[in-house]
Amino acid sequence: MSIFHPPLWGLNEDQVEELDKLLPAEVVSHRETYPGSKLFLDYVEGWWVIHEANRIFGFAGWQPKILDLRLVNESEHIQSTTNKKGWIVSYLCLMEISVHTEEGWLSRQDVGFGEGIDYSSLGRAHESAGKEAVTDALKRVFKDWGNRFGLALYDKTKQFVSSEVTTEEPSGKFVKEKPSPPLTKKVAKEIITDTEAISDIGDTIMELSTELWKLNPDRYPKAIVGATRTYYELFKQNMPAVDEISSERAIQLIEELKKQIEVHSAEQD
Repeated sequence: MSIFHPPLWGLNEDQVEELDKLLPAEVVSHRETYPGSKLFLDYVEGWWVIHEANRIFGFAGWQPKILDLRLVNESEHIQSTTNKKGWIVSYLCLMEISVHTEEGWLSRQDVGFGEGIDYSSLGRAHESAGKEAVTDALKRVFKDWGNRFGLALYDKTKQFVSSEVTTEEPSGKFVKEKPSPPLTKKVAKEIITDTEAISDIGDTIMELSTELWKLNPDRYPKAIVGATRTYYELFKQNMPAVDEISSERAIQLIEELKKQIEVHSAEQD
């Protein structure tokens, strides 16, 4: 079912065809609406939106512009389980994105929200909240361009979300069943006491996952897609829940991502 009709907005036929495609189910993430809630929110991650924008409009075919990045809250935060004191910070971001079409530049605006919590650095709480607000604003602006950017998720019937799996299953299990070596366990134990290290692991997982996707998007292992979502959200958005076991498995995921990158890089040489 088409929602675009060329030459609407000056888009060419190839762009219209791409924008009209269904949203792949495997790039849809899920999170609780709030901790402990039984209601879940569907969303697409920022890397996917940027990937699709570059693919459909071209690397120089769209321009983001932050019109306003505003601090709306900064207060002390106490962790409920340990009574550890930290900070919670919130930002609102007004963003404008311009897309180049055959009729000129077309601009859209929307607002995003970001929240950061950190127990050792107020600066890192600001950094996390600011980045999240910018990413959220970018996703909200691009949703106006159709299903591939997450508009499909606003339809409760999900009729514009593909039920077909477009990525291949990995040849082997991605998480090792055998216990990790002592070094990994030692590192994992140290990680859970360092919020900066926790945040860095989340960033590393997303960077490696994006690199692997770019190498071969048609063969991106489905199991790694799910694991990347799970551990990125845990290590970036729910730091207090990180424990020794999850840290150990996150390290295993990073090693697996590196191996997959080596394999795919070798295939392209």
